[in-house]
Amino acid sequence: MQRTIKIAISLPREDFERIEKLRKRAKVERSTVIDRAIRFALALE
Repeated sequence: MQRTIKIAISLPREDFERIEKLRKRAKVERSTVIDRAIRFALALE
């Protein structure tokens, strides 16, 4: 059974550029930044 799924999203260019800057500074992959953001948002529920 597959444990992950792949999704595609559209973002405003400004958000994408902020994500790129953040991930480069943190030295992590783009998917890591997105995963952490989603997990943070879900934890707020």
